[in-house]
Amino acid sequence: MNWTKTPIPPVPDDSLFGAALNEFGALLGELAWHNVTVDPGIAANTQIQTARVIADIKKHLTIPPNRPLRFLELGAYCHYTAYLLARDLKAEAYASDISATSLRTGAHLALDAGIE
Repeated sequence: MNWTKTPIPPVPDDSLFGAALNEFGALLGELAWHNVTVDPGIAANTQIQTARVIADIKKHLTIPPNRPLRFLELGAYCHYTAYLLARDLKAEAYASDISATSLRTGAHLALDAGIE
């Protein structure tokens, strides 16, 4: 399939707001969405995602017994995969997202799921 990028026309506004919206509009939209939306299927999706990650780790990585597995989840949203890997694989696991609110929500969801 051949995809072409259609440029988004700039906001016809020479103000600071217009410039910021033209430069960072998509990023601001993503941040706003992450701050107000929690997927009701997040717990189930996190379990599925974690099972896939663990299967891939076991299939592709050899972890020396004297070194912990290190895991960085980028764009974590509210998923708590990092918490599950820390618990289940004794990993040094970190979650990162553009939205601190999403990360806090993920931490609360992990606690609600019995993960400390």
